[in-house]
Amino acid sequence: MFAAAFRTGSFEKEFEACLATAVAASGRNLVVNAGHDLNLRNLPYAARMSGLREVSIGRELTADALFMGFSAALAAD
Repeated sequence: MFAAAFRTGSFEKEFEACLATAVAASGRNLVVNAGHDLNLRNLPYAARMSGLREVSIGRELTADALFMGFSAALAAD
């Protein structure tokens, strides 16, 4: 839901929900992973989640890499 909301430009509420869920999960010693539709623009937000153990780059980041080249996609901000 966060990635879909990010595309609309109105994602703050969804992002806050993700942050709160990550904090609650970490507080219960659960592993926190992120994935699905992450790309070069929304990945920095996902990386701010508490206790994040693993990130699945998702098909969007792979598509970015195919479009712009893997080296450029990995080096992009």
